[in-house]
Amino acid sequence: MCSLWQENYIKNRNENKNLTEEKLKKIYAKLNEFGVKSVTYIGGEPFLKEYLFSTAKELKEFGISASAVTNGTVLNEEKIMEIAERQLFENIIFSLDGTQKTHDEIRGKGVFEKIYENIKTLRKIKNKNKLKKPRVLIYITVWDKNYADIDKTVKTAYSLNPNKIRIQLASHISEEIIIKTNSVVKNSIKTHSYLNDIETLKAFAYIKEISSFLKKNYKNLEFEKIFEEGNKKCRFINKDFIITPKGEILICPMLTQTVIGNLYEDGLSEVFEKNRAKIEEIKQKAENEELAICRECCVEKIR
Repeated sequence: MCSLWQENYIKNRNENKNLTEEKLKKIYAKLNEFGVKSVTYIGGEPFLKEYLFSTAKELKEFGISASAVTNGTVLNEEKIMEIAERQLFENIIFSLDGTQKTHDEIRGKGVFEKIYENIKTLRKIKNKNKLKKPRVLIYITVWDKNYADIDKTVKTAYSLNPNKIRIQLASHISEEIIIKTNSVVKNSIKTHSYLNDIETLKAFAYIKEISSFLKKNYKNLEFEKIFEEGNKKCRFINKDFIITPKGEILICPMLTQTVIGNLYEDGLSEVFEKNRAKIEEIKQKAENEELAICRECCVEKIR
């Protein structure tokens, strides 16, 4: 589903930079000045960075809450204990792709058992110490490989007593989508981590059909909006932004070359003020369905 780890992707994005703890600390000060309230660490796998715990503590000292998206494989009981006791994260978002057989076919042999046991351990520690954080979120990304197991997958996720389960459709980007998008917003994408040949049509139709049934049977279950009511609003631009390892500021996770500044060099207030018209124009184009890539957005697809 994701080619973020592939060498040619890193090379094409020119993102082969090491994100150091020192660089992050400089970023935190600027985020604090701008009034940012929360940060989510995304990867790859954030917990591969040995300094993640100490840098999350530094972020907390700026009054900014931290969350992390993880495949759950790098965690162990010792790390989970530290996360819980030090209250380092607001949310830990675990990726679960199916029942054991399906999840391991997608993620690798033995991965399901690791994530399952780690979530159980986190829940056990939280319950024992009467802790509310970190909240446990489980995200299920569906495509034609795993949609048929969705009832069993939700049942498995539900057994782990998470704070929320979210079902979202995998993003599937083609060269044609990139070309069409670049024709509207020039040089907005060179390559993408969701450039893949997976299929999602069957998954979309099936989940749309059974979403009401699943919501009746499971509490704390959320669906990407396109499954239930469609979506005509961009829920990212002007509300969130991305900082890449190079410090580049992206207003959209899908328009990977639409850079409005560099946080190592610029202040956020001046960057957003300078680009206000450009940002609003792109948001309007997204909501007018002029950007083909918005149909495959990894946050909330516009359809």
